[in-house]
Amino acid sequence: MQDTKSAKCKEDENIERQRRGSNSGKRQGVPAALRLMSPCDSDQELNDLEVASVLEGKQQGNDCFSPTKLKRHETPVRPTTVMTNLQRGNVQTTTPLFKNISLHQMAAQGELTHLQQEISDGCDVNKLDTNDMTALLWACANGQQPAVEFLIKSGADINISGSHGENALLMASCNGYLGIVEILLKLCMDINATDETGNTALMYAAYGGHESVVKLLLESGADITTQNEDNMNVMDMVVGQGNKIIQQVIERHMLSLFE
Repeated sequence: MQDTKSAKCKEDENIERQRRGSNSGKRQGVPAALRLMSPCDSDQELNDLEVASVLEGKQQGNDCFSPTKLKRHETPVRPTTVMTNLQRGNVQTTTPLFKNISLHQMAAQGELTHLQQEISDGCDVNKLDTNDMTALLWACANGQQPAVEFLIKSGADINISGSHGENALLMASCNGYLGIVEILLKLCMDINATDETGNTALMYAAYGGHESVVKLLLESGADITTQNEDNMNVMDMVVGQGNKIIQQVIERHMLSLFE
């Protein structure tokens, strides 16, 4: 009986080793230099954050973090269920809903009316948070196109970058926000600008599998030969991922250059 148990344990260990090896193989080709990630939170994470904030008697305020560096739940991306219930009148409250929300959070959440009021009251549209992020960068990172358009019309500088080199075009491309990418390209943003690790908007769009954005960037002159600090170009990334669709888009573009 003991021998049977021992053999079973060894078999389980072998299976676990093979599983780990398989997962390790899948991770090959993922560029360590890529920093940006989709700043999207689960409803539960957002609810936990909102409740904790209320219990502690404080709001996030200007202490919002760059969506390129820290944990996903630290990014104020959209109104929580708690906030939505307040807006619907399902929860009684005597506290003004947006009293302690910063300009950056308003932009991230697409609160256009409150953004307009804040700017008209004299708030600096290019005000930086603790990670050198502007309201425009937050709006681009969260796909808030009306907020992006308003902020630009209000004088937002499209060329300001965060503390890790993340600019508006990188943010929008990373998350596949085609409309915002189009706006920024029409304003002649540098299409080949990189973050601190050498990644371009094309790399982020391709790595995220955003086919429409990849096509637009290629058609607009994005450089496919640029390498990041891992010595990887955009084709290296998609091949490493096994993303055949984006690979074919890039290959067709390369062929078109010789026509």
